[in-house]
Amino acid sequence: MPSESAMSPVSEATQRPADPASPPRKISLLRWISRGVLLLIIALLVALLLQPRLTVTLRNSGTSSMNSVRLIVTGSQTHLGDLAAGAEHSARIFPRSESNLELEYQDETGETRRLDAGGYFGRRTSGQINVDIRDGKVIGYTEDTRL
Repeated sequence: MPSESAMSPVSEATQRPADPASPPRKISLLRWISRGVLLLIIALLVALLLQPRLTVTLRNSGTSSMNSVRLIVTGSQTHLGDLAAGAEHSARIFPRSESNLELEYQDETGETRRLDAGGYFGRRTSGQINVDIRDGKVIGYTEDTRL
């Protein structure tokens, strides 16, 4: 039998019997993991809330529907789908750099049309843009934005 000095030292914590009232070490590890996950979720929510929000509202004041409507900015496209005559739809856009707003859609004959709605905004711009289209022409553009 090896001598006591030849055996590796054992900490006092492992020599004591486990206290039935204290939670096992796994629960402590799970608690740290859950705290880390909670902090990550909070950080993501804060990042989303601080992200610039640029919302475009497109109104079809024309007499025919606009099909497969897309909002196009530098580095990004947002699909709105179909927009019936008299309807409007809002969506957030995410320009990657300085940009203007273009609209692409198919008219009632199936022809693809692209319109320059105007504007000038950047990646960090927040606010609201309203565009009014009538029969293939931009008839209104208002912008309430800030950096």
